[in-house]
Parts: sequence; structure tokens; C-alpha cells
Amino acid sequence: MRRRALLVAVGSAALAGCLDREPNGDSSGTAPDDGSNGTDDSANPDDEPPLIASTDLAGECPPYPDEYVVWYDAVVAHERDIADFEVVLEPDPETVERGETIAFELANRSETRFATNFYNWRLHKRVDGEWFDIAPQEYPEPLMSIDPGGTHTWRLTVAEDAVADGEPVDRSGETGTEELSVAALGGGQYAFRARGWFEDSYEDGTYAFGATFDVDAPTLSITPTNAIVDTRREDDTLVAESDRGDPEDGQFAAYELRRVGEAGSNGEFPADEDVTRLITEQVLRNNQLRDAIALTIEYDVDTVRIEEHTGVTPVFGSNSDGYYEIDGTLYEVTTEAIDGATIDLSSR
Repeated sequence: MRRRALLVAVGSAALAGCLDREPNGDSSGTAPDDGSNGTDDSANPDDEPPLIASTDLAGECPPYPDEYVVWYDAVVAHERDIADFEVVLEPDPETVERGETIAFELANRSETRFATNFYNWRLHKRVDGEWFDIAPQEYPEPLMSIDPGGTHTWRLTVAEDAVADGEPVDRSGETGTEELSVAALGGGQYAFRARGWFEDSYEDGTYAFGATFDVDAPTLSITPTNAIVDTRREDDTLVAESDRGDPEDGQFAAYELRRVGEAGSNGEFPADEDVTRLITEQVLRNNQLRDAIALTIEYDVDTVRIEEHTGVTPVFGSNSDGYYEIDGTLYEVTTEAIDGATIDLSSR
């Protein structure tokens, strides 16, 4: 079966495609309503057929812009032999607890090599009908491939962690190609995605192969890290000192978070497109934001200022400043370098 035939098989059986774009570049999220499933028997068989979209899965996929999304539907797949399909990402099992491992096998049963990057997997979590990007935060970019008849398997362990004890999230296991370890995952529905394109056909489009799975675990809370060594009040602001960073090789800086109000309430708030909505799993992966949010809750204050050394330029990264919506509350983050100042930790 040629590659173009894969798309027809995917749309009409156990796998369903959620469209981010059609071959002509137009956006679409539903299949034609004429009963054709987007196929045209009278068309030239050598022409690329329309992409198939499944109305019953519309909106269920995470947003993967500019890619043809092929989604594993576990409910329907159980009624068919998964070996019927040329390229598929299959999860096993479909629910895991903390400390357990789930495998995602990407099988290429086509006659064409599938180009990819095994580092470029993605993990999303679904909360209140919206998907949030969790990991990895960065990855190498070598060109890899799966030969015809070959497979590649990622084994993702939902790692035990010590977040509740103040430990920062260990992200070292998030940069890998086979054995992955992802910490700070609370209970809920997640999606795993691999991507690539058929060799010599990059211009025809890239493909995202994905599958959902459930993590059976307690809900996580935003708690401070053990890097906070002291706090003090300055008027209405809680100032927290952190021992992160190297005083000999870093800029002393301030990370300030201000609670603006409830999201969606009346007042002079930024436009929706200027607000970044985050969930707990994302906040826990940002040490400064995690500490600031946790301290506003613990001390019931509207403004928290964290002072520490940082080797990042600009301080805390160029994307730190801005508005964030977290658990229905709107916050504003501002950062600044502090010239000629240090934290004396010798007596701590």
C-alpha cells in the first residue's frame, strides 16, 4: 500500500485523524457530511486524496499546528487487528500509576522509510477540555528514521518524586529517545505524540502520531522549593531569599509576582491573548514561578518578590515577564537585575 492509501485507511477504521490543516492549507476539524469520508472514487488514483477527519474525535487531539494528526482511538482499535495499519503509534497499557511505565510503539509497516527525531516526542495534559504542553522543554535535533518494517518504542515512566518535600522537579529523564522518566505528573488524561514524514516527501507534509493515556495518581499541589532560605515583609510585599545561583558567576536579580485578581472579573486586565494559562504540572517546572505562587498562598499576600543569583541573560529568561492565569487567578510577573547587591548566605 502506498503512503497516500494510509490516510484513507486511517480515516475509516481504528485510527482517526484530527485535522490541523488540509493539503491546501485550509483549517478544518470535521469530515465532509456527504457520507464520502473525504474520498473520491472517480479521482485519479495517483492524486493525493483529501485528508480524513473524524467528527467523533474532533477537539480531542492536542493542537499540533501544521501537521496531519493521526490519532490512536483505543475504543475502536480494540475491535480491529492493529497490524492492519501501516503506520501507527500504540500505547501499552492505557492507564499507569506513579512508578509504573507505559510503552509507545511507533510501527512503520509501509514500504517507505519514515524520517523522524526520536528526541522530539511530546507530552500534553488535558484539563477542563484544554491541552497543556508538559514535556520536554528542550531537545536535540538529529535526523533519525524508521526503516520499512521497523519500529521504535519509547518507555515513559511516571516517576516517583519529592515535590511535596520541596525538591525541584527532576527533568533529566525528559531528554531521551527510549527510556523516559517524567516526574510531577498528577492524575488525569495525557497525550503522547511522535512526529515525522515519509522520506523524500517532506514538502507533502509532516505527520503527528498520537495516543492518549490516563495517569492514576493524586492531584498535585503547588508547594515551595527548599531553595527559599528566608522571608521578610517590606510594606505589602513578601520578600523571599533563595540560595539558587552562584554569587561568583551570576547576576543578582529580583523575580516579582503580583496577584492582579480573579480571571474574567471586571477591571483593567490584559486581553486574553496576552495571558498565558498554566496548570500545576507546568508551574512546578518553573522554580521561581512555583515559589512565588506557593508563597502568595502560604502567606496570603498579593505580591511576592524572590531575590537570587541567576546566570541567565536576560535575568530569568526573556519569556518570564507577563501575565499568567493559574487556577482561576491572574498574576503579573516582572523581573529586574539588581546592581551591586548579593545575598549573604554564610550564616544561614
